[in-house]
Amino acid sequence: MMGSPYIYLEYLQCLLVVLQEQGFKNPAVFIQIFTPIPKGVYPYHLEETVKGWSYVLKENPTSNCIIIGDSTGATLILSLLLFLAKPNFEMINATESDINLTKPLAAFLISPIPKFNISDNIQKNHQNALEICPDILTKKIVNNWGKNYIPDFDFDSEENSENPENCGYHSPGLCNDEEWWKNAFPEFGIVISYGAEELLAPEIDFLTTNLKKFGKVKVDKHNAHVHDWPILTYFTERTQEDREESIQYFAGVISRMLLWNTETYFSSNAKEPTNILKIDYEYS
Repeated sequence: MMGSPYIYLEYLQCLLVVLQEQGFKNPAVFIQIFTPIPKGVYPYHLEETVKGWSYVLKENPTSNCIIIGDSTGATLILSLLLFLAKPNFEMINATESDINLTKPLAAFLISPIPKFNISDNIQKNHQNALEICPDILTKKIVNNWGKNYIPDFDFDSEENSENPENCGYHSPGLCNDEEWWKNAFPEFGIVISYGAEELLAPEIDFLTTNLKKFGKVKVDKHNAHVHDWPILTYFTERTQEDREESIQYFAGVISRMLLWNTETYFSSNAKEPTNILKIDYEYS
């Protein structure tokens, strides 16, 4: 919702090739195109996400579908999960008959933004890390995103802070309704990857700790990396191995989560996944 989806095309094309190497016979990727801010504001992007997910399910009724997003896209995935668990059709221009409320089998979150409001209460040890390795995000940037995305929401309001439904759909990190999260959790689990030197690393730490109460969560906290490290390193690193590090990791985890539930995996000429032992050795 902050930029063009076409920046991801080369990355996703590479991911498709690696997924085939992992044993998937015919993997496919669908990219959601969002209305840019400020032309579209909350809850319009959530509506686009809900409708986009319903379209994918409608066009691929027999497929094993997962969802992946980075930065604000990862935040929208969490918002989608909460919406599917507790739909509010007053928020979007659709009826229940228009929307498929089936949850994704798994969710991959890259550097999610748990909430669009950063306080000055940053842990001292993390502040030291930011001084050594400054993140590409700043408090000002994230707070401005929040003001533009949800212009009518007051984060300091006592009513909003005590009512998770007022904020769960746009700032999932503020949702403390455990029953809601339990119903929203994907069957095969959630993978969260982020940089240890991210501005929001402490908040993502808290989010992952909370999500582990409700299901399987694989955490990849990457040392010496900042916000949205997989996409950033794909375009900045010099060697192919460093550029595709995240792709190999994600494809390996996806194969572990899904292949056993994919019919083509049991055919006589099915390809076995690669680098199975390497995954946990390097990323435990």
